[in-house]
Amino acid sequence: MEFEDEVKEMIDCHQEGDYLDFKEYDYQKDHKEELVKDILALANSHSIRNKYIIIGAVEENNACTKLREIDTKQIRDEAEFQQIINTYIYENLIVNYRILNIDGKNILVIQIPVINNSNRPFMVKKQIGKLKENEIYIRKGSTTSIANKKDLEYMFKENKNSKLVVQSYSDGNLFDKIQLSEVNSIIEKYKEKKFEKLKQLVNDINQLKGKEYSFGMGMSFLISNEVVKLKDEKENFLKEELKELNLEYEDSIFEFKNIRWKTTFNGGGLSPISKTLYGDKNEIDRYWKLKELDSYILEYLAINYYCKGLPKIYNTNLVLSNIGNYLDEDIELKLIIDKDVFIGKDTLIVKDDVIKYLGNMYNDLKEDLIECPRVSSIDEYYYPAIVTANVTPPHIPSYIGAMYSSKQTYLDELKEKADDFKYDIEDIFENSIYEEDNKIIIKTDFKKLMHNKSMFLESKILFKSNKIKIDYEIRSKNSSKIIKESITS
Repeated sequence: MEFEDEVKEMIDCHQEGDYLDFKEYDYQKDHKEELVKDILALANSHSIRNKYIIIGAVEENNACTKLREIDTKQIRDEAEFQQIINTYIYENLIVNYRILNIDGKNILVIQIPVINNSNRPFMVKKQIGKLKENEIYIRKGSTTSIANKKDLEYMFKENKNSKLVVQSYSDGNLFDKIQLSEVNSIIEKYKEKKFEKLKQLVNDINQLKGKEYSFGMGMSFLISNEVVKLKDEKENFLKEELKELNLEYEDSIFEFKNIRWKTTFNGGGLSPISKTLYGDKNEIDRYWKLKELDSYILEYLAINYYCKGLPKIYNTNLVLSNIGNYLDEDIELKLIIDKDVFIGKDTLIVKDDVIKYLGNMYNDLKEDLIECPRVSSIDEYYYPAIVTANVTPPHIPSYIGAMYSSKQTYLDELKEKADDFKYDIEDIFENSIYEEDNKIIIKTDFKKLMHNKSMFLESKILFKSNKIKIDYEIRSKNSSKIIKESITS
C-alpha cells in the first residue's frame, strides 16, 4: 500500500495503539525529549507493521474525529528532524518525515517502517531531559513505558523469526490486496498499434511511383522479358482486405513496368547463382513492401479474430514476501483458487490456423500476459526460465538488384514465436498447477527467501472475474506450523 493511502486508512479506520499515535499539535521545538521518547516507543513496539505518528489529527476515544490544519512554516524541516534522530536515538533507525494534504488540510506524518523491527531494541543515545542514556522505551497499546526484561527477550526472539505472506505487485509497489489488470484492453491497444502500422505501410506503398528504366544486358546475367507481378490470388487477397479495412490504395501499386528478374550465372555461364529484382528502385521497394503487407494483414486479421473470441480476462502478479527479520528455507507455497474464476492455458492458446500468426503479439505482450516483470527490488522465480525467441526481424531489400532469398519469412518467424509461447505456457501450467476438490491448486517451491525480500511466482495468474479470493498455505523450515491465510481483490 502506498504511503498516502496507508495514512488515510489509519485516519479513517484505525484507533491509537502500539503502531499509531494521533497528535492534534506538533511537538514544540524546545520539547525534543517528548518527540524522541514517542519515536523510540513506537520503534520498539511489538507490532509487525509500519508505525505512525500523525500530527494534525484530533483524537477522541483513541480515534481520529477530524483533521486540524498545521502551519507548515512553523514545523521543523526534515534536516533538523533527522539531526534529532541521529543525535538522540541509537542506532540506524529509519524514519520518514512528510507533509501530506488530506481532505484539503496539511498534516505532518512521521512513519517508522516495519523494516526497523529487525534492529530492535532502539535506545537513548544521549541524555535529553529526563531520558537517560541507554534507556529503552516501548509502546504497549496507547501507553509508553520503559521496556522490561520480558519485552527485551521477546524482541531478541522475534528477531530470528521469518514471516511469510503473499502480496500483490503493481507499478513498483507491494499491496496486501490483489491488484488486477484487464488483459483485453491491453490486447486491444496492441491491435490498434498494428492497424496504425498497416496504414503507414499502405501510405508508404502509395508513395512509391515507378520511373521508366532502360534494361541492359551482360555476359554473366540474364534479364527476363516477363513482366514482374504478384500472383493473382495474392493480389486479389490484398485488394479485398484493403477495401474491407478501409485502407485507400491506388490500383497502380500492383503494376511493375520497370523491373525484371535478373539471373546471374557463374564464370562459366552454365549455373545460375542468384536471382534478383533489377530496375527502378521505387518499384523494387514497392514489390517487397506488398509482400510485407500481405503478411501484416494476415497477422492483423488473426489478432482481430483473437480479440473478438477472448472472454474477459484479468491477471495479477503475486509475490511471496518475508516481512519478518530472519531468512527462511525449503518453502512450499500452495495457492487455492475457485475453479470457476480461474483461467488456464487453453483460453490463451487458440486453434493452430490462427495461433501461427500471433507470434509477435505473444512475444511483445508476454510480460503483460504471463511473465512477471523484471524489477531490481524483487527477485525473479528461479525456475523455469521463460525463453524469448532469438529471431532476426525480416529484412525487406530496398536497393537496385534486390536478391530473391529462401531465408526464413516473416510468417515463419510468427509461427516460431507462437510455438515458443506455447512451450512456455506448457512448462508453467504443467509443472505447478493441478485440480483438487473443484479447486485449482498452484504449488510453488522456494529454496530460500531472505528477510525483507520478495520473490515473484513463476508467472502471472489469470482470472475470469475481478472479484477474487485466494486462500494459501505455506510450509517452511523455520515455521513451526502451517501458515493459512488469504488475499482478496
